[in-house]
Amino acid sequence: MERPAPCPRVNFALMERYIGQHVLLVCKLDSLEPQMNRAHVVTSDGGRVTVALKTATFDSSFVEFEGIVDAPNQLREEARCEFGSSFDMTTYDRLCQLSNTDYKTLFA
Repeated sequence: MERPAPCPRVNFALMERYIGQHVLLVCKLDSLEPQMNRAHVVTSDGGRVTVALKTATFDSSFVEFEGIVDAPNQLREEARCEFGSSFDMTTYDRLCQLSNTDYKTLFA
């Protein structure tokens, strides 16, 4: 049985490479529009992204979304994992950079 390729980890700068594809995006919630099922988030490199949500309920400030990139600053949620109220975004941003360069095979 063939295993599907893992989703690439992205920050704001990397999202435009993956339009139409599944990605993992860790971010901090900035604001919610529950009536529109939308969240505005800040990425590990300080970019701002709008996420189309399945549900607009959160118990966490930091969230990892698995979703499809619809535009360079838009993500459509397919799944999520909440990371709590404290997360090192600087280190995560470095991980995103490394996993999309010469070290890509280490993360596959």
